[in-house]
Amino acid sequence: MKQCPKCEVNINTNRKTCPLCYEKLTDLDKEKLEHSIYPEYRQPKKKTNFFFRSAIFLAIAAMIITALVNIVTYNEEGGWWSFYVLVSMAYFLVLIKYSIISRGNPAKKIVIQMIALSILVVVVDFIARSTGWSYTYVVPFLSLASSATIGIILLTKSIRYSDYILYLFSSLLIGLIPFILWIFKLVKVLWPSLTAACFSLVVFLAMLVFADREIRDELRKRFHI
Repeated sequence: MKQCPKCEVNINTNRKTCPLCYEKLTDLDKEKLEHSIYPEYRQPKKKTNFFFRSAIFLAIAAMIITALVNIVTYNEEGGWWSFYVLVSMAYFLVLIKYSIISRGNPAKKIVIQMIALSILVVVVDFIARSTGWSYTYVVPFLSLASSATIGIILLTKSIRYSDYILYLFSSLLIGLIPFILWIFKLVKVLWPSLTAACFSLVVFLAMLVFADREIRDELRKRFHI
């Protein structure tokens, strides 16, 4: 650090003369500086929400206790019922983290909940060795409900469309999955999958026809159309 005796300014430079008056600069003792030119950057400490930490503790405790009880009391008739608790607690944590204490936009919360609920019901369906009711009925209607909700938010509220359109199309694409499973004969009942797929197409067309210019421009930018 150097100082100009004429201008009385401190300059952090290697040059020998003042850039303002061209007077010869003098070296300045760092200890004489009252404060640094640039304040020291301090990395902000991330504080985990106490409510979420409590939820994690309770969820892990519930998982461990139910798993131990299931192991001790296991029989062929009851099976591994603790898996129901494990997946439910996992969804419970997702619900708290990404919906209750999260500050993300509503569309993100809706899509995350749809995906988490879909995984939950599919896992429960698989554990119970049922007939596939989860991806036959539940997943299509979860997609339909989330797509409708996001679409209504887009058309009725003043928000940043770029933050919502990506989540809307994520929901619409997930709604097509059961219909694709039906094409490959993995789903036996057609109408729920067909309803979700048709609704996805209707919402897409509605966005193109009724959306304002900002939404259409965002669609063109995202999908190069």
